[in-house]
Amino acid sequence: MKVAFSAVTLCFVLLFVEGGARWLGPVTPGWQGGDTGTIIMVGHPTRLWGMGAGVRKNGETTATIHPVGLREPLVDRERPEGQERILVLGDSSFFGHGLEDDETMVVRVGELLRTKGMDVDTVNGAIPGYSTEQTLLMLEEVGWAFDPTVLVLGSLWSDNNFDHFQDQDLLKTRQSFGTGLLRKSAMLRILAGWSDRLRGGYGAKVITWTKESEWPEGSIRRVALKRYGENLDFLVRSIHEKGGQALFIAPANRDLVSGENPDLLSWSPYFNAQRAVAEHWGAPIVDTAALFQDEMKRNPSVDIDDLFLDEMHPTIFGSDLLANALASTLLETGWPEKDFLTDAGEFPFGDLVDAVGEGRRPGDVHHSPQTNLFPVSEDNTRGLEDMPSGQGSKVIQGGPIAGWTFTGKVQAASWPVRVEIADVSGSGLGTVIVGEGGDFRFTVRPGVDDIQIKMTDPNGVNKTETMTKSHAGNSIEMNLTGL
Repeated sequence: MKVAFSAVTLCFVLLFVEGGARWLGPVTPGWQGGDTGTIIMVGHPTRLWGMGAGVRKNGETTATIHPVGLREPLVDRERPEGQERILVLGDSSFFGHGLEDDETMVVRVGELLRTKGMDVDTVNGAIPGYSTEQTLLMLEEVGWAFDPTVLVLGSLWSDNNFDHFQDQDLLKTRQSFGTGLLRKSAMLRILAGWSDRLRGGYGAKVITWTKESEWPEGSIRRVALKRYGENLDFLVRSIHEKGGQALFIAPANRDLVSGENPDLLSWSPYFNAQRAVAEHWGAPIVDTAALFQDEMKRNPSVDIDDLFLDEMHPTIFGSDLLANALASTLLETGWPEKDFLTDAGEFPFGDLVDAVGEGRRPGDVHHSPQTNLFPVSEDNTRGLEDMPSGQGSKVIQGGPIAGWTFTGKVQAASWPVRVEIADVSGSGLGTVIVGEGGDFRFTVRPGVDDIQIKMTDPNGVNKTETMTKSHAGNSIEMNLTGL
């Protein structure tokens, strides 16, 4: 009898504690912006954000995103025997922000090499806002399946950026809380974060959010310098072990090309690390800033506005210069007949020292994607308001989006599940990739009152439901397990 009474008491205590924890509202990192069907970035179950399928707004142009989350045109995953395949990695600078699908550096370098009689195709693996941490996950989930023979490594700006959290911490938290009791119990989420902070140390940290949270006043590199070097080294080593090659692109912006770069000190450690890893492996490196400077010296009619659309994204002309430099660099090595990578042993990561302490913010005109990862209100924006324009900004992307929003719950036998939302005419509004757990949220753009929701699992099992604007704020549940 006493045992039963103690058990009942314990249950009531746990329920009370769980209720209090839910009042605090702990949230783990997850995309808060939904998917309007027009913006490129949408939530992703393992990488925090990715790219939504369909034709998406891309600056003043559009970009077509394949259902696997990479930019079109996209080749078949199975590489024909004897064919070379170049996979370009990086963020928006090499994704082709502001350029049409056929105008990107990735497409142009393939065209150039084919005019020289080479059997080669290209894959655009660059994703806006991606650091090397996210790129490594993308390769495991999608990229390596395309069986590349060459990696072009352009990741730097996102890794180098100062933000509120490190990517390693955010991704670890997302992976830990994506499924099971940690995802469902508010009490366990709070305890996990508390226990992790109590242990201290230098490993990845659990990050949780509550309605009382405020943005951290300080800032930190999204990827620490040593970790950045380790990631680059791992990427080169991985393609080398597969029998392939790697080369680097050092990105640039207007300040670097013009020489007016007050933040050079904060960028330099990452450019130095990129070059050090390249030299360690004997990998070529294309220096975008030097390339653009040489072009302006060679051709006085070219100015910096011919090379950049904005502060950092190359124009069509700039992308063509990069494509030519990439093609020439590859051919000058004797590729593909000659293997130019040389394994010189372990890279000396201890030699990488960041010359800039925490709190410095390099000038980046793009809003931080991290502002989309937690609910944002007027009570938790301290720290954002004091950030200079372009590095976080007072414009909070995690805030409400015009239109109407609904939530959903999927039950499925296999994951991830693809959720496609369209209007009643069948015109696509957006796509959400739902991981195990099944919860998602979608914001329908203004002017659309009736929608169709189609959910498809990896085995092709699918189901379609309809919803109207009158259900805004409601939840829809769909079960694919019995079909």
